[in-house]
Amino acid sequence: MLLALVTESSAARHQSASVAMVYAAMPLGGAGASLLIMLIASTQWRTVFILGGVLPLLLVPQMAIWLPESAAFQRERETAALLKAGSVVALFAHGRARRTLLLWASFLLELLLLYLLLNWLPTLLVSDGFTRIQAAAAQIGFNLGGVLSAVLIGYLLGGRLRNSATIVVFTMLPPLLVLLAKLPPDFDIVAPVVFVLGSAVLAAQAFLYAVAPVAYPTRIRGIGVGAAVAFGRIGSIVGPKLGGMLKAAGHRPSQLLMDLLPIVIVGSVCALWLAWEAARPGVDQKSDDA
Repeated sequence: MLLALVTESSAARHQSASVAMVYAAMPLGGAGASLLIMLIASTQWRTVFILGGVLPLLLVPQMAIWLPESAAFQRERETAALLKAGSVVALFAHGRARRTLLLWASFLLELLLLYLLLNWLPTLLVSDGFTRIQAAAAQIGFNLGGVLSAVLIGYLLGGRLRNSATIVVFTMLPPLLVLLAKLPPDFDIVAPVVFVLGSAVLAAQAFLYAVAPVAYPTRIRGIGVGAAVAFGRIGSIVGPKLGGMLKAAGHRPSQLLMDLLPIVIVGSVCALWLAWEAARPGVDQKSDDA
């Protein structure tokens, strides 16, 4: 909902950058959680969940009072264009079917990779001989790389380098995964690669979150973004479970990472195809009154 609201509240030339900036806050929070894990005893792990539950609740009254409705939504409501709620069927009307399916597939596969790495990367590093502190530090680097790259990709998506940046991000993912799988267990070598991998993975997510809201007109933007994120949540459930199954089957960290390669390749192909579809003019802003 926040991403849809940010999109509608931003000038057209700044929409992608604004969405990516908001999304960049997510890995920043992840880095904060990893830092907290480094500073507290392992027996105090519940502190992370307490803070994660309380802090958002403190923001609720402030958002209710000061967060305005978007001007685009208000204009359409005033013209009665929103009297009939948007439906999932509308996501496939007026030539939107292909981009909707590509958006869902991209979200599912990319979030599968992201949440598998977020949940299992520290454990895999410890299995390779790293200390708990080193694993947490690498995880902080993964998230901080994501913050920087999300901000950067947001800036690039608003300029002439949009297509080049998208291609670089999604073509980098498979070789980075292979590189991490093949590296020796040396923290000084692994940590920078984890940082760059985090940058690529989170930049890919920032791209998807930036594309999703502008793929649909205002009336169905909320349900369009919600459906895409819902498919991503399926990936976020499957990813950690898949990592646990592979590890329980006896797969070493390097083998487990290589197992993900087909998923990463298919996800990157879907995302690049989506980028090409999103560049086609005249589809995303068509009204849907039928």
